[in-house]
Amino acid sequence: MGAIQGRTAGGGDAPGPDSAGVALQDLLGTHLARLPGVRVVGGPRLVELTQLVELETGAPSCPSAAARRGGADELLDGSLYRTAAGAWRLDLRRLELASGVVRAAHTVEGATLFDLARFATARVAEDLGVAPAPDRPDAASSRSVVALALYEEGLRSYYRGDVVAARHRFEAALDEDPGFAMAAYYAGLSAWYPDAPAAVAHLQRARTLAAGAGDRARLLIQGAWADLLDEPAAPAWADSLIARFPDEPMGYYLRGRALAKAGAFLDAVPFFRHVLEMGALAPGPRSTPRRGDDAAAELASALAMADSLPAAEAVIRGWIEREPGSALAWARLRNILEHQERFDEALAAAAVARRLVAAPDAYDLAYPALIDLKRGRFHAADSALSRLIREERGDVARQARWFRLISRRWQGRLDEALDDALALRRSRADDAALPPGDALAQAQVLFERGEHRRAAALFDSLAASFSTTASAGHSAHQRTWMLTHAADALAAAGDTAALAVLADSLERHGRRSSHGRDWILHHHVRGLIAVERGDLATAERELRQALFSRRAGFTRTNYELARVLLERGRALEAVEILQPIFRSPADVSNFYLARPRARALLGRAWLDAGRPDSALHHLRRVEAAWARADPALDADRALLRRWIERAEAADRPR
Repeated sequence: MGAIQGRTAGGGDAPGPDSAGVALQDLLGTHLARLPGVRVVGGPRLVELTQLVELETGAPSCPSAAARRGGADELLDGSLYRTAAGAWRLDLRRLELASGVVRAAHTVEGATLFDLARFATARVAEDLGVAPAPDRPDAASSRSVVALALYEEGLRSYYRGDVVAARHRFEAALDEDPGFAMAAYYAGLSAWYPDAPAAVAHLQRARTLAAGAGDRARLLIQGAWADLLDEPAAPAWADSLIARFPDEPMGYYLRGRALAKAGAFLDAVPFFRHVLEMGALAPGPRSTPRRGDDAAAELASALAMADSLPAAEAVIRGWIEREPGSALAWARLRNILEHQERFDEALAAAAVARRLVAAPDAYDLAYPALIDLKRGRFHAADSALSRLIREERGDVARQARWFRLISRRWQGRLDEALDDALALRRSRADDAALPPGDALAQAQVLFERGEHRRAAALFDSLAASFSTTASAGHSAHQRTWMLTHAADALAAAGDTAALAVLADSLERHGRRSSHGRDWILHHHVRGLIAVERGDLATAERELRQALFSRRAGFTRTNYELARVLLERGRALEAVEILQPIFRSPADVSNFYLARPRARALLGRAWLDAGRPDSALHHLRRVEAAWARADPALDADRALLRRWIERAEAADRPR
């Protein structure tokens, strides 16, 4: 069964309210979806497909074009009237999309829209030779005409990428009907990035209501919850959605996400490609008010995590070819180019992305300084970031301070970096969504200053702050991550006894998360223990097992493994492990290793491999970065100078 279209006309043939037609379309779709053997393209999917066809053609879409794009073979086309007696009448036609032939026509009347939906469903069921399902309330829909109309408006805003308007409409629909499960679901997706606590509350409400909803709505809600809150059951919900509703893009999207999270990056690729082939816009939560995240973004991300940056770039360029006005697509291209160190091209893509939005966000404004930072132009980066901190407020100032903190850490100016970390923590002190503020930045700077036990204690307190959250999976994910950093600090302090206990704890917590990286981080800690004991063979084996993505996993694992390989006389293998670090972002999981420290070790690896020219390229860049470093780095600078002198001697003509 195909899509559903409705038109509203008026009483005693006077125009009726548009909201009545919207409500009837949703009600009829819900009833038809219960018919055995009938698949319906209705509600959110039809809105999504209409937006997609309009995006591709640049012209308003007719319902038949959207229905065909969704794989429908029939279209239900109806006109709704108010009768002179105040009842409702629906003239309904079943159209064959391929030929335009009318297969059947019916007229039904009822005192309410709910009666009309029930009577119309019975007529269609009779045409198809199936028994109508028992009439029962369904939390996936609503018995409030106003709530249904607001929900429809929210869907249209959502699939245009206007998440602010969408969220307002969905929340208004919930005010009208607190039991409307799908309104709660979309309110959660719309709110996710700007307001995660509110999004979690909406999704939790949707989960509670899902028990009274149909199977499609229930699986959508439970699958989204498991995905976003890091629950290990996410793959099972995705598989159920695919098996029961193979025409629903969200099932394939969630399966791809589950595989990518587990580290099976290339296995995720076919699922994201299938979503694109289905013509889906963006089944996931919206990351910007400009346009929703496309499956192309997830596909590119999976390829990038597999260190296939050229393949990821090709996907994004294909997205831009289809949708040249997408700011998000240009921003994704910017990131891919940056990670390939094609900085001029990245800045050009960033400029296009900024032009396509009404108001650039904090990251956009600070981005040119980030490129200066990655190029080693620290004075230019710090000047631009300091100006933003002075002249801007809120998120822009915080983003600039975050980048300046990274810059100062990379330069070894750790006292100033600590000032920035404390200022960030104060600026977020009242933000309940980030307990306890930006303490992780403070903990990391303490680690780099050599205050290892203080750093370990602060990371441990951060882990404890995630002991109770809305989701056991999310709690396990965050606790595993924080405890890993605590373990690095304890290893630097030489506390191997505490490390053994932490490794066991990480193994327990990690398996409760849906993130594959969390499942293997205990191997990182066991590798550190083996290093302390001088057992380099075991250390290498454990650290290799801890590698999730060589480019964007946990780059301290790359660093520690490279040190072990150098000790074992395998310099070229150390180079191979270190190089992907420089094809990664400057923060997120790479925040915990200052880039010059990795570059210094790469220079040493090239030196040991008999390539003094390559060694000097990297070692001199580190020397320039550390020109104003604090006394805490004096020993590191002295060692760096010795490596440079060795490389210079080896590079002289003989």
